[in-house]
Amino acid sequence: MKAAMRAAVERYYRPLPPERLGWLRIVVFGYSLLYVLLQARMFLDAAGFPPEEYRPVGIFSLLETQLSGHALEALLIAFAATGTMALAGWRFTVTGPAFAVLNLVLLSYRNSWGYIQHGEKLAALHVLILASSRAGDAVSIDARARSGDAAASPESYGWPVRLMAVVTALSYVISAVTKLRYSGVQWITSDIVRNAVGWVALRNEVLGLPSSPLGPLLLQVSWVFNAIAVFTLIVELGAPLAFFRTLRTPWILAAVMMHWGILALMLIPFPYHLLGIPFLPFVAMERRFAQSSERVSLIARRRPFRWKLDHGD
Repeated sequence: MKAAMRAAVERYYRPLPPERLGWLRIVVFGYSLLYVLLQARMFLDAAGFPPEEYRPVGIFSLLETQLSGHALEALLIAFAATGTMALAGWRFTVTGPAFAVLNLVLLSYRNSWGYIQHGEKLAALHVLILASSRAGDAVSIDARARSGDAAASPESYGWPVRLMAVVTALSYVISAVTKLRYSGVQWITSDIVRNAVGWVALRNEVLGLPSSPLGPLLLQVSWVFNAIAVFTLIVELGAPLAFFRTLRTPWILAAVMMHWGILALMLIPFPYHLLGIPFLPFVAMERRFAQSSERVSLIARRRPFRWKLDHGD
């Protein structure tokens, strides 16, 4: 048992290229920055919500009053500034944690008004992990300033990537366990999934919101929703399969398919998942970007030669 635990720990801290952590910083921080800024008006509108609707969650549990419009504007400005600097990898040891905290503050406050956005949680956790790592040591302004000098041991770049992967897998397993805890086998055998799709369609129609035409169309075919329930449990309970190289790609494809299916049936988007970002810690990103850069360089080198030939004719 001790030997197995030691091997697991050694595997967890096995070195990875710092570029992988750097690209994860760019993608995850870039997504989180855009996600909030594109909804800035929605965040600012919270200043005018009725006080009785305020249900503080997370770090706002101890705050009994809502924030003013000026306070929210200041938070958004600070968020945009630190996010831009952290995204570029400038003074990341300061800007990274500052951005992660502000991101958590804004998301927690927006979720304190009676509607919890479950799709935001995983992205917020990934931002916190990256902010506590050396994600600014490569593909960053900090790396250029150091002129390529090594900033840390190679082990520093492996554990954050693997921790992000573990958190991704756990989020799916916890979701499945929650379903089974409250519904048991009835999640599969009953009309729970079918009723959820019907309720969302009816709510959207009553409120005048956009509704998926596919969900109501399938409501008459009950067995489809039983199959969807089984598929959902397989995907969520099967999340640990992503740690096995031969099973990684099929599981990721199934998980992405599940989220696109949710969007098609109920128009409930999980943008972080729909874009496939939670699964990037399982992928050797630095190799993909290096290959893309090589192709771009080859095209750029060939283009002047082709331009001369074309004009010579």
